[in-house]
Amino acid sequence: MGHQQRHHPRPGHAYSTRKVVWRCKRNGHIWKAPIGNRSNGRGCRQCRRMRTIAAESGP
Repeated sequence: MGHQQRHHPRPGHAYSTRKVVWRCKRNGHIWKAPIGNRSNGRGCRQCRRMRTIAAESGP
């Protein structure tokens, strides 16, 4: 991905609409999303999709 600048939400910026690159701690997925989305508890889209598919397919 080349040179990347790491961004960390600072107090007062938790609901920022500025998009930054995030990396999933669980599986290493990379995506771009507003800081506000992450502050609201939204995480990795790919992991969320995998959990949804697994739940729909049943045991």
